[in-house]
Amino acid sequence: MTLNLNKAIIAGNITRDIELRQTPSGISVASFTVAVARSKKGKDGNYIQETDFIDCQAWDKKAEFLGRNFRKGDPVCVLGSIRKRQWKANDGTNRYATEVVAEDILFAGAKAQPGWNGDGLRAKPQQQIQLPQELSTVPFPSDLDESLPF
Repeated sequence: MTLNLNKAIIAGNITRDIELRQTPSGISVASFTVAVARSKKGKDGNYIQETDFIDCQAWDKKAEFLGRNFRKGDPVCVLGSIRKRQWKANDGTNRYATEVVAEDILFAGAKAQPGWNGDGLRAKPQQQIQLPQELSTVPFPSDLDESLPF
């Protein structure tokens, strides 16, 4: 038995607003790019940060979900598979692309827009919680005696 596995997990920030289109048969497709930072050791021994820009696609309901809920700069985690495709450009040259086709799309952090929570749903206004007087005088660990037995 041979092992065949094609899984990609990337987490980063969306670099531009989602490009949402329809195929001639009416299926939605979303194209987007995720910027993923990584560290690399430089010639001088210090670490430098580089960024990879990874092209992604989502299809059907996932594409529509992306178009409604994600914008440029949003942190995202994409789980999917790597696909290569080839086509002929208008000038007759062969073109190639390597993309991650999204199977799952997750919010990877808090939305930057006010009124949104981390799962992409409108957040309800938060109520202020008033602590009882006896709890407001409990010392924090930094206020405790530093002669702890461990």
